[in-house]
Amino acid sequence: MIISLELIREHAHIDADELSAELLTQYYNAAVRSAETYIHRVLVSDTDTNAVAATEDNVPADVKQYLLLTVTDFVEKRERVTEKTLSTYFNHLLDQYIDYSY
Repeated sequence: MIISLELIREHAHIDADELSAELLTQYYNAAVRSAETYIHRVLVSDTDTNAVAATEDNVPADVKQYLLLTVTDFVEKRERVTEKTLSTYFNHLLDQYIDYSY
């Protein structure tokens, strides 16, 4: 994982008994897929030269921040999602990583 569940819990102020690791991991995985879809690149790959980083340790801080914000947004809006919209202002953290050559 690019960011640990412990860091996600700390960032979102989530107690271990409030949200299961399984659900938090699902939100994290969705955030990663969201980022990759937005920028048309994979975040981490040691074989894809177009990846943002070759290893999880080398992922830029602004990408990590996007993941933290997106997971937190998912957590905060998990109840009655139809009445709330997910925030998108932090998508701009990824703008410099968009691959326009696709």
